[in-house]
Amino acid sequence: MLLTVAIALLMATPVTSDVAWAKRPIDPVKGLALAVSNLENKVLQLSREYANPVALVRRFPMQRRYIDARVFFEMGNYEPAAILLHELTERPAFKKGSEYEDALLLLGQCLAKLKNPRGAERYLAMAAAGRYAKKADEARYHLIEVLLDSRRIRQLRKAMATMPPATSDRTRYAMGKAWVRLKQYSRALMLLLRIPSSDANYLHSRYYYGVVLTAQKKYKEALKVFQAIASAEVKTKRHRAARDLAYLAIGRLYYEIGKLSKAVAAYQKLVRKSPSYERALYETAWTYIKGDRYKKALQVIDVLLLLVKDPRLSVRAHVLRGRLATLLANYPKAVETYRKILTRFAPIRNELDHFMGDT
Repeated sequence: MLLTVAIALLMATPVTSDVAWAKRPIDPVKGLALAVSNLENKVLQLSREYANPVALVRRFPMQRRYIDARVFFEMGNYEPAAILLHELTERPAFKKGSEYEDALLLLGQCLAKLKNPRGAERYLAMAAAGRYAKKADEARYHLIEVLLDSRRIRQLRKAMATMPPATSDRTRYAMGKAWVRLKQYSRALMLLLRIPSSDANYLHSRYYYGVVLTAQKKYKEALKVFQAIASAEVKTKRHRAARDLAYLAIGRLYYEIGKLSKAVAAYQKLVRKSPSYERALYETAWTYIKGDRYKKALQVIDVLLLLVKDPRLSVRAHVLRGRLATLLANYPKAVETYRKILTRFAPIRNELDHFMGDT
């Protein structure tokens, strides 16, 4: 979409009529630089026109504003895109057009990017109930993803209870994942096992198949599924994410059956750049604790606390560090750790107490 708009903007740029200049050979590099400069000027002009969303002018027709909203979305400027789309979707004339459902879907995606899951849910649900089957199916995919990411389980259960069958593999995968979260494992398998190996979500669908087997305590079968994912060829960033999740799952399974050295080896497969690396360190520490290797566990936790960004995992790691220091009779270290937790959360607790006491 952005490429189409860019070509249109460049085609609209005036061409000089200087005959002498036209006869000279055009440097392709300078020509490209000029074209990019013209495109940048057009985009800057567009941004200035909508710099003050409250004073949104009426002189642009609805189709123009819809195109502008799509450009903002493609550029990652979700707030102005959402403002434009909200204004459009409230217009009775626009609701009758063929692009109404597209605008609802795009608005829902904008709000999801802006960390507004309630708003995203509203507009994605409206798009999912739209007139066009393909667009409605796409909206259902995004709706499920928003509800899963925001952990709105009650709303997810309600949505899944009335959701029609998926018409695409992507939505089928999302529905299967949702049924896993809702512990409806037979329904989940009916969908996940239908994802073809050529699909971008295939490895993730196999991961959730392994999760179902684990929940059913079929550990040997689950281990084979996760090992197959871990040994698959990594072609994309998404494949790498599935592989990392598989390493975590292998570590957890070996932990569960008491093969602690194999569990640690699986966790150590994750590289530092992986989004799952912090979690792997935390679970490695627990694996050492299960084997009564408290000093080793404390060393791992100390490394984790130097790197951790997830606030919830940080709290858990601090608590575990305090407990390990106590077990090792390192009381000064334990006191220091618990003081850090108190220092971090006491202001929040005091603020909440003040708020609750304010009539």
